Amino acid sequence: MLVCPKAIVRKAAAAMFGVSPPDVAETDLSDTMGELTHMLSGNLKSLLPGPCRLSPSSVTEGYNITMGNRIAAQVFLRSEGLLLQIILFEREKNYENPDC
Repeated sequence: MLVCPKAIVRKAAAAMFGVSPPDVAETDLSDTMGELTHMLSGNLKSLLPGPCRLSPSSVTEGYNITMGNRIAAQVFLRSEGLLLQIILFEREKNYENPDC
């Protein structure tokens, strides 16, 4: 999970779409957050012991979002004085359905 302020997402979207931050469309913010999460998870997966599967990225806006799984690790970062949080959740293998 990537948790970050909208101001950071807006700046990332501006860089991705080649526009200034005020010109970023609201619909592009969700796409940008999804892409940032996808890139982050892909890089993170290469560091995890295998076998390992990651669930597909999804974007949700709001606070106190829970995934119902155990937190395996979390990291807090700052960018331009704003706090970002990366949370890795762990789900135990479902032995009744090994594909889950």
